[in-house]
Amino acid sequence: MVGREREFAALQLAWRAAGRMVLVRGSAGIGKSRLVRELAERVRAAGGTVLAGRCSPTAADVPFRPLREALLAAARTGLRPSAEVAPFLPSLGSLVPEWVAARDASLDGGAIVLAEGLLRLMVAWSSPEVPALLVIEDMQWSDRETINAVEYLADNLAGHPALVIVTLRGGEPGPGADLMEALHVRRAIQPVDLFPLEPAQSEVNGARYALPCRRRWKLFIQASRVAPASWPPASPSRRACASVPLTCGSRRPAAR
Repeated sequence: MVGREREFAALQLAWRAAGRMVLVRGSAGIGKSRLVRELAERVRAAGGTVLAGRCSPTAADVPFRPLREALLAAARTGLRPSAEVAPFLPSLGSLVPEWVAARDASLDGGAIVLAEGLLRLMVAWSSPEVPALLVIEDMQWSDRETINAVEYLADNLAGHPALVIVTLRGGEPGPGADLMEALHVRRAIQPVDLFPLEPAQSEVNGARYALPCRRRWKLFIQASRVAPASWPPASPSRRACASVPLTCGSRRPAAR
């Protein structure tokens, strides 16, 4: 990823090590979601489980909104809790009704029990070589129940083959942002901060599908400062064109 190599490498290392929570923060539109999606694609390609949900400014009163989204999406793909997670099914079933035959709300156990069930679920869907990944986006808009669950996960992930990545929009206040700051202060999370790219790097990241192959190669060379000898032949093959290491961005290049 042009201009994000260091940050992406940090996420890859965190995934391989697992047992932690990572905070990816930066201003709106800076590329937090793109960076995390790139890692999620790598995890899926390695055969790993990816759970992903998003907080919403219009759903702050919906308990566990991003966790509901993540687990419901997993259920749609056919994933189900294994036998060792059975004691936590009443809590998990409050988010995914099809996982329990009959739900008893009195057995839900609240945010802490649900977070423990989620952690054990991720461990069951992991291996030491391929940890499971949970992504929670836009934590600044989190509901109170998710905040409680995320805090519990941050304190209990160590030693388990699972990684949680939380994204946060910088400069936007809220209970979710307050929790991330508190976790950062007590070193319970690993921060990865994103800063604006240089113009050439932004142009490259916006050019993956917008420009002809040879122009894409030229932009990549300019942004990466690769020697002209590395340019492709006059008529590069379709395979060579597809191999240009670019990622989609929000900025489209100017017309030529």
